[in-house]
Amino acid sequence: MFFKRLGIFCSIVLVLFVIGYINTLTGEMSAKPSEESETSAPKPSEKSEMSAKPSEEESETIKSPEQLEDRINEYWQYRIEREFVKCYPYEHPEFREKVSPNDYIKWFVGGMGWRKATVQSVATEGDLASVSLEINYYILGIYMPKEGLTQTITEYWQLCDNNWYHQFKSPKRNIKTSS
Repeated sequence: MFFKRLGIFCSIVLVLFVIGYINTLTGEMSAKPSEESETSAPKPSEKSEMSAKPSEEESETIKSPEQLEDRINEYWQYRIEREFVKCYPYEHPEFREKVSPNDYIKWFVGGMGWRKATVQSVATEGDLASVSLEINYYILGIYMPKEGLTQTITEYWQLCDNNWYHQFKSPKRNIKTSS
């Protein structure tokens, strides 16, 4: 009986892995600029609901580590609430030029959800920041403890146009982790 259950569990995990891999492949393909995504992605210079540019009075203080931590917390709160449209303006402008809001939202639809994100440390060096986060998450479709799983991850943020933006990829230059 135990081995039968183990086999079923492994089959489910394999199916989820394959689905995730396929989604990753299609996500990478849709991240390339196309005529559709170029027309639907907002330009960083345009003012719209998808814009996350600070006002004139905010631009002086947005560089502070406290402002960065507030911005990280806002971004993760939107992810926890699954409000990915509100996460999109926090992504780096170069990323938003290549990926439309609709394609961005499609990346998050699936089997993972977040319950909590806590900033552990922030290390800045010039216009880059390395952020250590403790996240509590769950995966739909498989048995999980009620409290979910907890993992520490590293994220990267970059200062651009007097505001901090989330980066999906790590920067090409290293950031010292001591803060």
